[in-house]
Amino acid sequence: MRFAITAASLSLISSALAITITQPTSGTEWDFSTPKTIKFTSDANDPSVISIILRTQDGSFQTKLADNVKTSTGEYTTQPNPSISNGYV
Repeated sequence: MRFAITAASLSLISSALAITITQPTSGTEWDFSTPKTIKFTSDANDPSVISIILRTQDGSFQTKLADNVKTSTGEYTTQPNPSISNGYV
């Protein structure tokens, strides 16, 4: 299964967000039974907290990985979740 990782605020989903995911890069294979770190950049105009949502490129599967992630940290480490099929991001 191929996943696209989308960082978005539940209350402020907008194309104006400057949040950019820097890690993992496209084509990285993830084993969701182990913790993984998602790194991102943001700017002062972005919301102070975001949700991180994992979804397939075609939108047929979506799951929230995290809520209330502070954009100032620039990263989030997932908890192991063997219920998610391993795949590529």
